[in-house]
Amino acid sequence: MAEDHASPYDTIWTWLSSAAVGFAIVCLLLLTTGSASIFPDPNAVVQNDHKVTVAFYGVLVGTAALSSLGFLALTYAKTPFAKQCVAWPKYQLLEGETRSVMVARLAFIGVLLPQVTGILVASIAYAKTSKIAAWNADVPLANGFVRSRLAAFRSDCPEQPCFRLAPLDGIPPFAHQWFITSDILVVLLLSCAIALWVVYAVRIARLRQN
Repeated sequence: MAEDHASPYDTIWTWLSSAAVGFAIVCLLLLTTGSASIFPDPNAVVQNDHKVTVAFYGVLVGTAALSSLGFLALTYAKTPFAKQCVAWPKYQLLEGETRSVMVARLAFIGVLLPQVTGILVASIAYAKTSKIAAWNADVPLANGFVRSRLAAFRSDCPEQPCFRLAPLDGIPPFAHQWFITSDILVVLLLSCAIALWVVYAVRIARLRQN
């Protein structure tokens, strides 16, 4: 057992983790079965043309949540609450008043694994399926993830809305607008999440050496 000291980070970690894991699971289900069910549904709410938007927000929100948890874990690791064996906040829904190292590690894995899996699946789906089209066009500007975006960069846009994600997402005339900065934001959040967790891993390695 690890000696327990209540920290102000525990409650934030618990609720943010729970929300992030719940979002990741829903995202995974929508991208695989099309509904909040583990079984395929021919009348699913999310059909193929909707999945590109689910994938986009799966990556966007997932990386934002993972970055927030990374920042929280890194901040916690710099406080006196951090121990060599348990250097992350307590997940209060699973851990008792006195922390068990085994339970703490299982809870930590249970928090991170669904999120990383969700981001990975959403990223692959987004890269494989999304193309960019002019707002009122029936076909993408070009075939492929990169080529359609390069075509969008070269295109003139006299008035908004300019571009949308393709395939058409939803029943016309609805479409999900795409901005030049949309994918840049995704890349920045993904890079931020990776950087924070790498720094955290280095911090933990140094803590265990002391």
